[in-house]
Amino acid sequence: NNHSVIPVVIFQPTISLGTLGNVSHGKTTFIYSVTGIRTNKFKNELLQNITVKLGYCDCFILKRHGNFLSSYITTNKSLNVTKYYLFTNRISFIDCPGHDLLLSTMLGGISVANGVLFFIDSSSYFQKKQTFEHIKALVLSPIKKVVIIQTKIDLADTNKIMYQYIQLKNFFYSLKGFRFQFFPFSFLLPLHLSPILKKICKLFNNSMERRYKEFDTVIIRSFNINKPGRNTRDILGGVIGVCIISGNISINKNIEIRPGIVNYEKLTYKPIITKFSNISDMVYKYNSVIPGGLLSLKTNISYQYSKGDLLVGNTMGCIGNLPHVYGYLKIKYKILQKLYYSENRHIIHHSNELTVTKNEILLIHYNSTSANCLVIKVIVFQKKSKSAILLKLYTPLCCNMNKKIAISKLINNKWNLLGWAVTNSGITLEQE
Repeated sequence: NNHSVIPVVIFQPTISLGTLGNVSHGKTTFIYSVTGIRTNKFKNELLQNITVKLGYCDCFILKRHGNFLSSYITTNKSLNVTKYYLFTNRISFIDCPGHDLLLSTMLGGISVANGVLFFIDSSSYFQKKQTFEHIKALVLSPIKKVVIIQTKIDLADTNKIMYQYIQLKNFFYSLKGFRFQFFPFSFLLPLHLSPILKKICKLFNNSMERRYKEFDTVIIRSFNINKPGRNTRDILGGVIGVCIISGNISINKNIEIRPGIVNYEKLTYKPIITKFSNISDMVYKYNSVIPGGLLSLKTNISYQYSKGDLLVGNTMGCIGNLPHVYGYLKIKYKILQKLYYSENRHIIHHSNELTVTKNEILLIHYNSTSANCLVIKVIVFQKKSKSAILLKLYTPLCCNMNKKIAISKLINNKWNLLGWAVTNSGITLEQE
């Protein structure tokens, strides 16, 4: 039964992998070849053949007993382990958009990922502008384990593939603190999948220590599952797509969502108190879950608050244990000066002229939240690379202090990652 309720967390997804890379470099195609699921589900995505919103799916990874050329295989259906197959892991994939106009969506996707699959097209140049934006996002994230996949190897000759491999190896190994693995891939040659799946199972693992910490989760999607014309008596509550960072959760447990409902005139907020009536993924339903992959939580929240990703950017946790909601933030930031793209195809381009000025609009990224803000004051320290700024948030933010966030700046009418910052202090909003 594909929807059987299991009381013990056996086959729950425990690893979340995000995909990074330029547009049309094979991110969605790779996920389809692994899981058999198309993550492009919206009409505009199907028409343009691009990823606009975060795509999501998961699969079981099985290992064949004995010595086979393809020893690792996948399935996305209800698992029936036989004597020929050994269950290895279950992984959730987060398909992040590669377009430069969807930078915030991409950052929200990798904020919940345990690892990254980075895709590079073998038939094109490595020095793509958007590729460097994704590399900067990778540097700013806490992720240190990366699998780099050279796609479309059937469209390039051997010399070009090897030249690009040497170029990629020299560049990525210059980034300190990372673990990189390189693999070739072609959609027409599925035998290449087995070594990639083997390395994914060995490189990425879930720390069981996180399940004993305080409950913390990130909301990455929210939906209204009621179809038009449904009887008012049968209307269901909103559904939230989350990734549990730490702690554990069970059905019928009360939780709090902040900031919830914001009154911009009075500068107050009203948190949403709800409970889960159902916890599930694409195959199973659960009574309780531990930190790991992507899950769907059915709540009793009105669908008016959850439709169209309206809850994305809110923080969810136990009642009374969530951080304050801030309308003003003081942050200490540092500019990334070694990873700016140059039009003459240089890999590393130093840029010291990118600074933050007063009355400038910035975009800050915290977990899955992206908030526009106005620079009210700039405090320059003796070291030019480190400064502090006071920001007025146009969207109230529920966040902890001393947390790392990313900053984007509008350059040539496009948001570009400027650097990283640490939240220092702020002015809170009053709770109704």
